[in-house]
Amino acid sequence: MSINGGNSGGALVARSGQLLGIVNAKLVGRGIEGIGFAIPAEQVTEALQLKFID
Repeated sequence: MSINGGNSGGALVARSGQLLGIVNAKLVGRGIEGIGFAIPAEQVTEALQLKFID
């Protein structure tokens, strides 16, 4: 999965369509791709008390 600059606050989604998390940061440096960070979807749903309906 790639996280691009400006993705903060956006969904991190697997190729299968599963929500993995919410992007919150990406660290970059000269000559390297960088490291992206996301809040896991499970923690988001618990913190916001979300319930998904099929």
